[in-house]
Amino acid sequence: MSSCDATCFPDASGDVECRCPLKRDVPKSPSGQTRARVLSAGTLLLETVLFSVSHHRSPRTLRAAFAAARSSNVGRKAMSKVNRRSALGIGLAAVSAAMVKPAAAQATSYKDTTPWPGVVVREYEGETPSLIPGFKTVSMRDIIMQPGSKTMGPPMMNAMVCHVTEGELRLEQEGKTFTGKKNFVWTCNKETKEQAYNDGNVVAIMRITDLKA
Repeated sequence: MSSCDATCFPDASGDVECRCPLKRDVPKSPSGQTRARVLSAGTLLLETVLFSVSHHRSPRTLRAAFAAARSSNVGRKAMSKVNRRSALGIGLAAVSAAMVKPAAAQATSYKDTTPWPGVVVREYEGETPSLIPGFKTVSMRDIIMQPGSKTMGPPMMNAMVCHVTEGELRLEQEGKTFTGKKNFVWTCNKETKEQAYNDGNVVAIMRITDLKA
């Protein structure tokens, strides 16, 4: 029998069962108070082991029971983590799909024509009402020019704003010559005569915003 203050009592089968709390060395805080470890569920782990003195219960049986309970708790925690990861992954996939669909729906249709060798005119569908006085609508088109290509310089159908988005162009407008590098912007009026040349070795793109009266 242990030298501790054990409490013994007969159980239903007539055997005597004794319980003896065993104290272990527990780290103390600077104030001298014993620190208790808090479990993840928020309960306190009491460092007390119950020994049963009975021919029905041996220390080996108790150790096996404690090991089984601990293994079950670890398994539940692991499954909880897996379930959280799965839910997070499904949520992120749903958000990504929701973001991609509107972007695809906003794609603008266009029509390509080739009025001159090496030059493609890409006209985007749709016209937008204009807030600029004197113009009812605005629309957009791209002039895609291969290296060495040029336009034929017909009079402009309407006023417009031109913008070099890629490459570099040599421009001749009403007898004046100037160079339009990437992000260069200029304007043309109705009946303006202008001719564009791609003297470089890369594709050049001129974006035009048509201002229609």
